[in-house]
Amino acid sequence: MTTKTTNKAKRSVFIQGRTWFDRANGNTYNTAAVFVDGKFKFSLGMEYGYGDTWKNRAIDALEERGIIPAHTDGGKYWISRFTDIGLDFYSCEQDVKKNQLFKDQDEN
Repeated sequence: MTTKTTNKAKRSVFIQGRTWFDRANGNTYNTAAVFVDGKFKFSLGMEYGYGDTWKNRAIDALEERGIIPAHTDGGKYWISRFTDIGLDFYSCEQDVKKNQLFKDQDEN
């Protein structure tokens, strides 16, 4: 007899980040869309931040939503955390115009 597994293990996380530089004020803003196993999960609205801020925000949101376990060792880099829990991690960043930033969407 075989049993049907209802809690399918997650295999991959993809975060698409978008950044916009406000030249008038010299600030950078970002948004992110998060996909798990190829399916859209949620997006994060526009927030101030440069560099990998969009990636860190998305990872924090994945933890808050219980999609990935919260890390307990403050010093570990995010890529090592995905490896440790057995997930493939992918990301990309695009510099866009303000109107091309992701809009807030509810989690599906």
